[in-house]
Amino acid sequence: MAGWTTTRTATFTLGASLAGLRDAIHQFQAAGEIEPGGIARSLLAHVADAEAAQGAGDPRSTVKRLEALLRELAAQ
Repeated sequence: MAGWTTTRTATFTLGASLAGLRDAIHQFQAAGEIEPGGIARSLLAHVADAEAAQGAGDPRSTVKRLEALLRELAAQ
């Protein structure tokens, strides 16, 4: 009916992981959204570096690696 509105509230939790980020890069690459050569390789290297830092128990380094990834994405 015209003019009628309904408001609903939903609560949800969003989970993210470095593995999920890596998978997303592969999916974008497969869809042709990311160049399979240098750009994809560089983005995946940033994720691998972040995974290594996380595995070493170094959260500060993990964040720095992810910030480098964000800078590269912003430059595209």
